[in-house]
Amino acid sequence: GGGGGFAKKPPGWRAPPRDSLELRTACLDVKDILNGKDFDADLRKVANRLLRREIAAARVDAVGPSGVLLTAIDEATRDPLPVALPFDGGPCADPRELRRSVVGLVERAGA
Repeated sequence: GGGGGFAKKPPGWRAPPRDSLELRTACLDVKDILNGKDFDADLRKVANRLLRREIAAARVDAVGPSGVLLTAIDEATRDPLPVALPFDGGPCADPRELRRSVVGLVERAGA
C-alpha cells in the first residue's frame, strides 16, 4: 500500500486541509523533492540518527502541515521502520512556511 511502514498515522499527524489546494499541492511537491536522489543521503542520515541503527534506504510516505512521515529500511534486518519527523513550531499554514519547516528539518539532520 501507499502507507509505507505506518499501519496508522501517528498521534499529532495532520493531513493537509482539504480546502487548501495550495498547501496540499505543496505537500505533494515537497514529498517528490525529498524522495529525489538529492535528498537520499539526508533522509538516511535523519533515520540513522533517530533510530540509532544503520539504514539502507529511506523514503518519504507523506508530508503534511505538521511534519514528515518516512519509512526507513534497516540495513541488517531489511525491516521497514516507520519514522515520524514533526516540524519545530507546529503546523504550517501555507506553502512558504511548509518549505521553511522542511529546510529546517533537513538542516537539523545534517547538523
